[in-house]
Parts: sequence; structure tokens; C-alpha cells
Amino acid sequence: MKINIQAELAAAQKHLERAIEGMLQQRDIKHVTGLGRAKHTVQETLTQIQREEAGHVSHFKVC
Repeated sequence: MKINIQAELAAAQKHLERAIEGMLQQRDIKHVTGLGRAKHTVQETLTQIQREEAGHVSHFKVC
């Protein structure tokens, strides 16, 4: 089974957005900052993958 990484990242971003919204609705803001950082990281990764596919140079290092 081939995994569509971009689709998985987009789904992860939506899940994080829903989790953040839920926490804000419940006024439980302890972990919102961490979830926001995670959402930002997912968005950066998705953007970088899209740029690479468009022919731009990657700034990620492969370990």
C-alpha cells in the first residue's frame, strides 16, 4: 500500500486545527501552544514537499 504523504500531512493539519478549536472552546489552553507549533511544523513540511515537487531545492537534511 502506497501512502500519500501530502494527504496524510493535510489530514494531520486538519486534526490539529480541530484539537486546537476544541481546547479553546473548553478554555483549556495549557497545550494550545504546543499544538500550534505542531500545526506550523506540519504546514512547513507540506509546503517544502510541494516546493520540491515544483523543482525547488530542499533545505532539509537527510540523516
